[in-house]
Amino acid sequence: MPKRKRQRVRHSFHKFGSRGLSLIEIVVSVLIIGILTAVVVPQLFDLTDSARENSSASNLRRLQNAVESYIFDHGFPPTYATEGDIPQLTKRTDGSGRVGEGDGFHLGPYMVEGIPLNPVNESNYVHKTMEDEVDVQQFAGWIYNPQTGQIQAGEKPRNAK
Repeated sequence: MPKRKRQRVRHSFHKFGSRGLSLIEIVVSVLIIGILTAVVVPQLFDLTDSARENSSASNLRRLQNAVESYIFDHGFPPTYATEGDIPQLTKRTDGSGRVGEGDGFHLGPYMVEGIPLNPVNESNYVHKTMEDEVDVQQFAGWIYNPQTGQIQAGEKPRNAK
């Protein structure tokens, strides 16, 4: 029997695989990735900002509801607002609005978990003001007017000085 000659099998990928990618192919790939990044990343940041604003609005409604419940029980808004807190919302009170413990303090607390965080600037600090019109851009946390019971969300950015 005659010996067979071994035939070399040629694969098409050997021909192309050894040359690598051309500069144009690399540039096109980088451009496509850059365009996709430019489109997707801003949308992700918009979603984060939108979620923060929605959460802030929800926490503001919770605070407003607590103030309204206090007014319903007492007939006047919480007036004992210290800088940083509204203890008449977070602690038990009597009919005259005094904060305390015991049998005579049967109203509240209206915010059991405390003053909620304002997610826009990550602050739950309550600023007391007697002004009807306030520049909310100047304050982080919450702005409360004890004369009217009005509460607003401060919009000062977290890292602003």
